[in-house]
Amino acid sequence: MREATGALFDRIDGSKWSTGAASESDRCGAGYTIPPLVWYIFGVSETCHPVTTKRLVIGQVSVCIGCCCGQTDRGKPAVPVEWLKTEWRQLGLLKNIQLTISGCLGPCDVPNVVLISTAKECVWLGNIDSFEYYREIVEWAAESKAAGRMLPLSQGLLRHRLDPFR
Repeated sequence: MREATGALFDRIDGSKWSTGAASESDRCGAGYTIPPLVWYIFGVSETCHPVTTKRLVIGQVSVCIGCCCGQTDRGKPAVPVEWLKTEWRQLGLLKNIQLTISGCLGPCDVPNVVLISTAKECVWLGNIDSFEYYREIVEWAAESKAAGRMLPLSQGLLRHRLDPFR
């Protein structure tokens, strides 16, 4: 977001909001100013509060079953979706390590992509082509929950590390 003359938004015609010096009640988050019209249109209160959750979420595991991943009819390895959901529930992982069965995550030339996200990093895994890898992800998640933090991935899983942005 861009801050111009103390405001977050440009007008449709390209000119800037001219709210003058921003008062403390006009500030939101990292010192951004919310123009009064935005308060009105979007129902934004004058005081912005960060959104919080009562859960201690230490990570999220997103498993792709999009256009390519898990599409056995197209010759791709299976993704054990129902087994993953059942294991996640039985081990009580959902509140601390969220499991998302996702649509397409991206690098479609690599089958069966898994994205592991924490507050500090995102680790992409690709070509998770064996049930044993999914079992290893579940075991790692259970150990991480017990430790109260995301533990390092095994060398076996790290061999599948993928950088989709290079």
